[in-house]
Amino acid sequence: MLLNGFQAWITIEGEVVQEYGQEIFATENQATCWIPSELGKEFQVHWKDHSYSVPTTGRVGVDGTLHGGKLIYEGSAPRFTTRKRGFRESSTRLFPFVFSKLGSTDDDSYLDNIKGLGEISLTIWRVRLIEKLETYKQPRSSPVEKNVVHETMKKGIDHRAGLSSSYIYRPGIPQIAVEPYGEPVVQFCFRYRPLDVLQAKSIMPRTIQLSDNGTNLLTGGLAQIKQQVEDRGMDPQIEDKSKANTSGTETDAWVKQNTSVCVKAEEIKQEIGIKVEQGD
Repeated sequence: MLLNGFQAWITIEGEVVQEYGQEIFATENQATCWIPSELGKEFQVHWKDHSYSVPTTGRVGVDGTLHGGKLIYEGSAPRFTTRKRGFRESSTRLFPFVFSKLGSTDDDSYLDNIKGLGEISLTIWRVRLIEKLETYKQPRSSPVEKNVVHETMKKGIDHRAGLSSSYIYRPGIPQIAVEPYGEPVVQFCFRYRPLDVLQAKSIMPRTIQLSDNGTNLLTGGLAQIKQQVEDRGMDPQIEDKSKANTSGTETDAWVKQNTSVCVKAEEIKQEIGIKVEQGD
């Protein structure tokens, strides 16, 4: 998705995910789309500033839980691109994002446990750089994930997005303290569901078109993506060559029922704090 000079996309195990049903809400600086989730596979959130002028931080929300931010600033040149691949528990341990099975229960205490479920959000703010932190600052707490929801509230959401149970060893790059200001520049919202659910609701075509060389356009091969970067000097945005019909009454009703508001900007701003990681 591309809006206000920023481009955002999701990769699943290194391959860019095809987006469907894109909508742009220019007055709200928001862009939304649907993507197919893949059970048991890791994913990452990427973004790029195509017209860099000031430092910005991108705050990533997964199923309504905020997972910290990443910074684009002068040190990001020449590509001004970054990614969020998971939750950093310490200076050396990172838990990757992964799609997994969503459980259900008849316990009524879980009736309100659906805020942000089925969504991956990215909200970008302008920031002032305050200082480079000499020592790594530990997170205040670990994210609280939505593993289970009430059986009456699943609404076809069979997968959840969260953290892998296994961490990877990856020393972190020093952090920078920042101060956000103004309103969000843009917010991207990726609404995910299993592939068969999106196909059943005609959001995604049942037949995935293949390119001449056999590459699946659902994700677009990694070699193809790298070639685009080299040829165009920018990051890829794969064109949807087979638009799905979403005009049916049943589909419209399902989309409306399963479309919630992404995490509100005010809530994200309260959580920004002072630290932003430069890299994973």
